[in-house]
Amino acid sequence: MRRALLVCLLGGCCLAVGGTVERPQALAQPVQPVPAAIPKNFDIRLVRVGINYQGIRFKPATGETWQIGDGRWERLGETGPVPPGDYDIILVANDEDFSALRFDYRSGTAWQLRNRKWVKIEEPR
Repeated sequence: MRRALLVCLLGGCCLAVGGTVERPQALAQPVQPVPAAIPKNFDIRLVRVGINYQGIRFKPATGETWQIGDGRWERLGETGPVPPGDYDIILVANDEDFSALRFDYRSGTAWQLRNRKWVKIEEPR
């Protein structure tokens, strides 16, 4: 009986002091949608080759590429037109050299870097 009376008294005091129970301010705000990610203008891929490294900078939307050379970016050549897309560069290295592949996620087209020029890989028949 004493315990029930104590609970009632404490509960009444809390209601008298606090009034009604309200949601915390952070929860009362409407949820804002998360803004879409800002597309990257440039991206870079680096790979270690022996005790050195190789790096290719590129534009994901256009496929334009540059390779690090003598402390500056040198544009890589093309063997044909490169349409707008969603490009990525993959680099693989061993102790002496590296290979690079440019891939367009929209079309599935791929190019291999040979002698500082991108050569389109033929599609399967």
